[in-house]
Amino acid sequence: MKIGIIYGSSTGNTQDAAELINEELQDIRSDWNIEAKDICELSAEDLTSYEVLIAGIPTWDIGELQSDWIDVYEQLDTVDLKGIKVAVFGLGDAGAYSDSYQDAMGLLYEKLIERGGEGEIGFWPTEGYIFDDSKAVTDDGQHFYGLALDEEGEGDMTGERIAEWVKQVSKELELVKKNTERKESATG
Repeated sequence: MKIGIIYGSSTGNTQDAAELINEELQDIRSDWNIEAKDICELSAEDLTSYEVLIAGIPTWDIGELQSDWIDVYEQLDTVDLKGIKVAVFGLGDAGAYSDSYQDAMGLLYEKLIERGGEGEIGFWPTEGYIFDDSKAVTDDGQHFYGLALDEEGEGDMTGERIAEWVKQVSKELELVKKNTERKESATG
Protein backbone atom coordinates (compact mmCIF):
# COMPACT_ATOMS: atom_id res chain seq x y z
CA MET A 1 0.00 0.00 0.00
CA LYS A 2 1.52 3.36 -1.02
CA ILE A 3 0.83 6.03 1.57
CA GLY A 4 1.72 9.71 1.33
CA ILE A 5 1.83 11.82 4.47
CA ILE A 6 1.61 15.22 2.82
CA TYR A 7 1.90 18.34 4.93
CA GLY A 8 2.30 22.10 4.78
CA SER A 9 4.09 23.78 7.65
CA SER A 10 4.88 27.42 8.37
CA THR A 11 6.30 27.11 11.87
CA GLY A 12 7.51 23.51 11.77
CA ASN A 13 4.80 22.12 14.06
CA THR A 14 2.87 20.39 11.27
CA GLN A 15 6.10 18.98 9.84
CA ASP A 16 7.01 17.64 13.28
CA ALA A 17 3.58 16.02 13.58
CA ALA A 18 3.88 14.52 10.07
CA GLU A 19 7.29 13.05 10.89
CA LEU A 20 5.96 11.57 14.13
CA ILE A 21 2.96 10.09 12.28
CA ASN A 22 5.38 8.64 9.73
CA GLU A 23 7.53 7.06 12.46
CA GLU A 24 4.52 5.63 14.30
CA LEU A 25 2.99 4.25 11.11
CA GLN A 26 6.33 2.74 10.01
CA ASP A 27 6.61 1.02 13.40
CA ILE A 28 3.15 -0.52 13.02
CA ARG A 29 3.20 -1.26 9.28
CA SER A 30 6.75 -1.58 7.98
CA ASP A 31 5.36 -3.60 5.04
CA TRP A 32 3.58 -0.53 3.64
CA ASN A 33 5.33 1.99 1.37
CA ILE A 34 5.07 5.18 3.44
CA GLU A 35 6.64 8.56 2.76
CA ALA A 36 6.28 12.03 4.28
CA LYS A 37 6.54 14.99 1.91
CA ASP A 38 6.13 18.74 2.11
CA ILE A 39 3.30 19.94 -0.13
CA CYS A 40 5.73 22.55 -1.51
CA GLU A 41 7.45 19.72 -3.42
CA LEU A 42 4.23 18.47 -5.06
CA SER A 43 1.41 19.37 -7.39
CA ALA A 44 -2.21 18.29 -7.05
CA GLU A 45 -1.59 15.72 -9.79
CA ASP A 46 1.20 14.16 -7.68
CA LEU A 47 -1.37 13.31 -5.00
CA THR A 48 -2.98 10.80 -7.38
CA SER A 49 0.06 8.53 -7.13
CA TYR A 50 -0.92 7.40 -3.62
CA GLU A 51 -3.39 4.74 -2.55
CA VAL A 52 -3.74 6.52 0.80
CA LEU A 53 -3.33 10.22 1.34
CA ILE A 54 -2.79 11.49 4.89
CA ALA A 55 -2.93 15.25 4.58
CA GLY A 56 -1.72 17.61 7.30
CA ILE A 57 -2.50 21.30 7.47
CA PRO A 58 -2.45 23.99 10.13
CA THR A 59 -5.19 26.58 10.29
CA TRP A 60 -3.62 29.93 9.61
CA ASP A 61 -4.88 33.33 10.72
CA ILE A 62 -8.66 33.21 11.17
CA GLY A 63 -9.76 29.95 9.56
CA GLU A 64 -7.48 30.20 6.51
CA LEU A 65 -5.54 27.57 4.59
CA GLN A 66 -1.82 27.45 5.27
CA SER A 67 0.07 29.21 2.46
CA ASP A 68 1.89 26.14 1.12
CA TRP A 69 -1.44 24.40 0.50
CA ILE A 70 -3.17 27.28 -1.34
CA ASP A 71 -1.88 26.56 -4.88
CA VAL A 72 -2.42 22.81 -4.61
CA TYR A 73 -5.88 23.35 -3.09
CA GLU A 74 -6.85 25.39 -6.15
CA GLN A 75 -5.29 22.79 -8.49
CA LEU A 76 -7.34 20.03 -6.87
CA ASP A 77 -10.30 21.03 -9.05
CA THR A 78 -8.42 19.51 -12.01
CA VAL A 79 -7.68 16.06 -10.53
CA ASP A 80 -9.70 12.93 -9.85
CA LEU A 81 -8.97 11.31 -6.48
CA LYS A 82 -11.45 8.46 -6.96
CA GLY A 83 -10.29 5.34 -5.14
CA ILE A 84 -7.76 7.14 -2.94
CA LYS A 85 -8.33 6.72 0.79
CA VAL A 86 -8.12 10.03 2.64
CA ALA A 87 -7.26 10.82 6.27
CA VAL A 88 -6.38 14.26 7.60
CA PHE A 89 -4.75 15.89 10.58
CA GLY A 90 -4.64 19.53 11.51
CA LEU A 91 -3.01 21.94 13.87
CA GLY A 92 -4.83 24.85 15.42
CA ASP A 93 -4.94 27.13 18.41
CA ALA A 94 -8.25 26.76 20.25
CA GLY A 95 -7.30 29.36 22.84
CA ALA A 96 -6.70 32.21 20.39
CA TYR A 97 -8.96 31.07 17.52
CA SER A 98 -11.85 29.26 19.18
CA ASP A 99 -14.34 30.36 16.49
CA SER A 100 -12.29 28.89 13.61
CA TYR A 101 -10.51 25.99 15.30
CA GLN A 102 -9.16 23.50 12.72
CA ASP A 103 -11.07 25.19 9.87
CA ALA A 104 -8.28 24.53 7.36
CA MET A 105 -8.45 20.81 8.11
CA GLY A 106 -12.18 20.90 7.39
CA LEU A 107 -11.76 22.86 4.16
CA LEU A 108 -9.05 20.51 2.90
CA TYR A 109 -10.93 17.35 3.87
CA GLU A 110 -14.10 18.50 2.13
CA LYS A 111 -12.15 19.38 -1.04
CA LEU A 112 -10.40 15.99 -1.10
CA ILE A 113 -13.75 14.21 -0.72
CA GLU A 114 -15.39 16.46 -3.32
CA ARG A 115 -12.66 15.39 -5.77
CA GLY A 116 -13.48 11.71 -5.23
CA GLY A 117 -11.33 10.78 -2.24
CA GLU A 118 -12.75 8.13 0.09
CA GLY A 119 -12.97 9.49 3.62
CA GLU A 120 -14.26 8.63 7.05
CA ILE A 121 -10.86 7.29 8.03
CA GLY A 122 -9.27 8.66 11.18
CA PHE A 123 -12.27 10.62 12.45
CA TRP A 124 -11.30 11.81 15.93
CA PRO A 125 -13.61 12.54 18.92
CA THR A 126 -14.29 16.17 19.80
CA GLU A 127 -14.77 15.20 23.44
CA GLY A 128 -12.22 16.91 25.66
CA TYR A 129 -11.56 19.79 23.26
CA ILE A 130 -12.70 23.31 24.15
CA PHE A 131 -13.60 25.47 21.15
CA ASP A 132 -16.63 27.37 19.87
CA ASP A 133 -16.81 26.51 16.18
CA SER A 134 -15.00 24.48 13.53
CA LYS A 135 -15.45 23.59 9.86
CA ALA A 136 -13.67 20.32 10.64
CA VAL A 137 -16.47 18.77 12.70
CA THR A 138 -18.97 16.14 11.55
CA ASP A 139 -22.63 17.15 11.34
CA ASP A 140 -23.43 15.49 14.67
CA GLY A 141 -20.60 17.40 16.37
CA GLN A 142 -19.10 14.21 17.81
CA HIS A 143 -15.94 13.99 15.69
CA PHE A 144 -13.37 15.99 13.83
CA TYR A 145 -12.72 14.90 10.23
CA GLY A 146 -9.26 13.90 11.42
CA LEU A 147 -6.76 14.29 14.21
CA ALA A 148 -6.93 17.72 15.84
CA LEU A 149 -3.68 18.89 17.44
CA ASP A 150 -3.09 22.08 19.43
CA GLU A 151 0.60 22.73 20.07
CA GLU A 152 -0.15 26.10 21.68
CA GLY A 153 -2.61 24.93 24.33
CA GLU A 154 -2.23 21.15 24.50
CA GLY A 155 1.23 20.37 23.16
CA ASP A 156 1.82 17.91 25.98
CA MET A 157 -0.92 15.70 24.49
CA THR A 158 0.43 15.62 20.92
CA GLY A 159 2.58 12.49 21.16
CA GLU A 160 -0.13 10.41 22.84
CA ARG A 161 -2.82 11.63 20.43
CA ILE A 162 -0.68 10.83 17.40
CA ALA A 163 0.14 7.35 18.69
CA GLU A 164 -3.53 6.54 19.29
CA TRP A 165 -4.65 8.06 15.99
CA VAL A 166 -2.05 6.16 13.98
CA LYS A 167 -3.21 2.87 15.57
CA GLN A 168 -6.80 3.77 14.69
CA VAL A 169 -5.95 4.71 11.09
CA SER A 170 -3.84 1.59 10.62
CA LYS A 171 -6.72 -0.63 11.77
CA GLU A 172 -9.23 1.22 9.59
CA LEU A 173 -6.98 0.93 6.53
CA GLU A 174 -6.40 -2.77 7.16
CA LEU A 175 -10.16 -3.33 7.33
CA VAL A 176 -10.62 -1.41 4.07
CA LYS A 177 -7.86 -3.49 2.45
CA LYS A 178 -9.40 -6.80 3.64
CA ASN A 179 -12.88 -5.80 2.44
CA THR A 180 -11.48 -4.85 -0.98
CA GLU A 181 -9.60 -8.16 -1.24
CA ARG A 182 -12.78 -10.09 -0.34
CA LYS A 183 -14.77 -8.27 -3.01
CA GLU A 184 -12.05 -8.88 -5.61
CA SER A 185 -11.83 -12.61 -4.82
CA ALA A 186 -15.64 -12.97 -4.89
CA THR A 187 -15.84 -11.40 -8.36
CA GLY A 188 -12.66 -13.01 -9.75
